[in-house]
Amino acid sequence: WLKMKSDAIVDHLKMARGILNGKPLMTCCSSAGPIILNSISLDLEKMAPYLDFFMLENVGINVLSVNWLTKEPEAFIQRDIAKSHNHAPAMALSYTVYKEGGYLGWCLSRFWGVANWSSTLEHRLEEDPQDAMQAEHIIDEYNNWEISNSNLDYRDGNDLVEVRLISNGYCRENGWRSTDGREQWDSVKAWSSLLVKNNIGYRILRSVELSDPVALGKENTPLILDNVGCVSDSQFAAIKSYLSTGGMVWLKLPFGVSNEKGFKRPAPLSDELRRKKYKNLIMIDGKISDPLKDIISKGKFKPVLTQLSGDPRWAARIRLYNNKPVIHFMNTALVAVPHPTVKDVAGNGILQDINSAITNNELSYQIDTSKVPHLSGLSIMSPELKEQKRDVAVSSTGKNTSGIKVDLKGVKVYAVLQ
Repeated sequence: WLKMKSDAIVDHLKMARGILNGKPLMTCCSSAGPIILNSISLDLEKMAPYLDFFMLENVGINVLSVNWLTKEPEAFIQRDIAKSHNHAPAMALSYTVYKEGGYLGWCLSRFWGVANWSSTLEHRLEEDPQDAMQAEHIIDEYNNWEISNSNLDYRDGNDLVEVRLISNGYCRENGWRSTDGREQWDSVKAWSSLLVKNNIGYRILRSVELSDPVALGKENTPLILDNVGCVSDSQFAAIKSYLSTGGMVWLKLPFGVSNEKGFKRPAPLSDELRRKKYKNLIMIDGKISDPLKDIISKGKFKPVLTQLSGDPRWAARIRLYNNKPVIHFMNTALVAVPHPTVKDVAGNGILQDINSAITNNELSYQIDTSKVPHLSGLSIMSPELKEQKRDVAVSSTGKNTSGIKVDLKGVKVYAVLQ
């Protein structure tokens, strides 16, 4: 029944594409991870072959937008779907009537490495604020600043990927939940948040790639398998092949309790992995609240970028543009200022302004220069600093390590080091 419903949407899209005779099609903003998608028949992975543009999660209109960490994993999985379809354009949309909401969307598009689309919500609220702005007046300052100061083409950028986080669509399709009620997407969101807060570059790896042993072996970054209850035989074979050639897997149970159709297996596939005692299979204790911190403290993983001082709520993301390193900074401690009277249809206050809970904006980091070379001539910039550029000193701190000191005073939301 669920497959029929989602297939009907795909068939309709395929028909529309044929009739519209080459006109480009794109998705509306839609999620791509949680089980609830089964009930509304949305499966972006199935629709992807018939789409030309991909819309990521939208932000900017209400006060909940400042909690952007919850939206990042969906944005990343949608970005990956777009990339796997001939690098189709992926865009972050900000629906907003105020400048700060548009700026938040602009910042997130740069932090996520996608295009930005700023749009207004004219006549979609019960009451349009008297001082509501048009899209061109909301976003022109930031677009013009970008052209003049940091004209990075997102299509030239590649995130520095240190780990691969598994989101297995079979778990969603079969409504998989662990005995404590958690779906696999809950685990993906939790890991995504941990990785961002620790400045560790990652990407989301989906079910198709998990079935391909050649694709898995192209990278030597660890695979994170957490609460992956539904696993196909081909996926299991690919994972074993990856482990047997020295690949690293961080595994948190349950794993492989059911097959790709949701039928329970006679024994979990994790039993076989444990028996074989693979050298680089790291079993994660389910009782540990911060498994990433535990793995790092035991010396089983070393991040490329380590923060030494300053408020850790500034998230840093390394991205290479034509092999030149750029570090994007995004505040994870944003404080929303709601409009005093206007709310959206769900009763949430409209986002009128943004403040920061961070007070210590003088940051220092240690960076692995064997992974990120060419660190010279760097400056900190932000639309919040206007045309000001702050030089950043890079000092050698040892073999293949350098220190970086970054001054983000006067910045509330976003900055870039390039």
